Amino acid sequence: MNDNRFVMKLDVPIRSRAECFQFVSDELMDEEKIDLSGLMAEREENGSVEIAEEIVLPHLESGVLDKSQIFIIRPEEKITWDEKIHRVKLIIMILLRKEETDEVKREISQFTRKLADDAFLDYLMETNQPNIEI
Repeated sequence: MNDNRFVMKLDVPIRSRAECFQFVSDELMDEEKIDLSGLMAEREENGSVEIAEEIVLPHLESGVLDKSQIFIIRPEEKITWDEKIHRVKLIIMILLRKEETDEVKREISQFTRKLADDAFLDYLMETNQPNIEI
């Protein structure tokens, strides 16, 4: 799998969903500045992003993205995501470019299937390695 597609950041000094989106946009997106908060707010109107206790999976598909990436972020302290989701320890953000290749879609699909495995989620929540094993 493409190493640049998966970005893991540990002990990130964020305290909210808005700070998370700002961090990804400012620090991780290779000079690509977009309004993640606005795009994600639209997407989250369709349903909760909580996939397990302490884990959220915000995701979107958009034509404004230059490339597809998955950001795995562990805040230095648990954060409140919204009025219903509290004590978030792990954020897995999937940003999919609108006209993505089938190969990249397969890569991302393989990763998302692994999220059904509790042991894999535990690994993501506990590892201290900056590079993840997919």
